[in-house]
Amino acid sequence: MNKNKVIGLNCGEFSFAEVPHEFELILGVSGTLKTLSDSEKKIISDAYKIENFTYSPSVYGDSNLIFDERQDIKILAED
Repeated sequence: MNKNKVIGLNCGEFSFAEVPHEFELILGVSGTLKTLSDSEKKIISDAYKIENFTYSPSVYGDSNLIFDERQDIKILAED
């Protein structure tokens, strides 16, 4: 037990959501912008003042993900 004693020190914390507010201009953001809901787009516009969007194709190519709700989701009883 004596070997495992720890003093936890919090040296600070920050929010990644607040980082963009420190910059005057934002040139690029996530490649997932096309999939945002209207309410999410409103947050980006209101909070971060991003109003113009240019979409570029992914450098990784098209997604090969095939989602099959019947096969890829399992709902089990709690027990």
